[in-house]
Amino acid sequence: MVLIAPPQVHMWYLPAFIMATLWIYLVHSYFPMARKRLLIISMILLLMGILGDGYYHLTNQLWPINWILTIFGNTRNGIFFAIPYVSLGYLVSFVSLETLAQKKRWLWGGFFISVILVIFEGSLIDTLDIFYDANLLFSHLPLTIFILLLCLVYPNFMKGSKVSYQAPYTFGVYLNHMIVIVILYIFPINVLRSNVFFEIIYPFLILRLSLNWSKAMYLSDSKWMNMWVKL
Repeated sequence: MVLIAPPQVHMWYLPAFIMATLWIYLVHSYFPMARKRLLIISMILLLMGILGDGYYHLTNQLWPINWILTIFGNTRNGIFFAIPYVSLGYLVSFVSLETLAQKKRWLWGGFFISVILVIFEGSLIDTLDIFYDANLLFSHLPLTIFILLLCLVYPNFMKGSKVSYQAPYTFGVYLNHMIVIVILYIFPINVLRSNVFFEIIYPFLILRLSLNWSKAMYLSDSKWMNMWVKL
């Protein structure tokens, strides 16, 4: 359960990533010819994850989904979330960069279509009120693929920009953003979240406050303070 469903709400990501990385290491080291099987297994796991999250109220009575949710509580974990997406990154690593460079227009077109699909699917499940936590959607898959491929085609994108200089402080954001959310939840600012426009800027507000906090700890003269945010 330590690797699958850690007790902390936002700390699930790290053990999930460890599990997925171990899985890929074993496949790469001992079953190098099993890439197609890895893809099939990953897509089946992702399908189970999506049905147990984005479409929870439509599928939670189906015995496989019900059984999974009874054991794990949700499908946002190493098995149904991390393994599929880390496997996807592993499989994409075998794609020729020269081939990708010749299809930049297709990649950008696929990216923008994927964004539209995410907005549509997210709005749909929200309107129908059928999601559990909305972490896993069908449209996230093509969006992730196109973002990953574009990152490979443009490896120096934003290199040297102000955004790239924030990199040392991002681990602290991972640790403290939930505290920021809880603090904001206590104050009347949470009432503003009923406004759709405020809801759009809310994630950026969380990021900005978390980043400032992390940066202050990172640059602090106190070793006790900065040891928490330095890798």
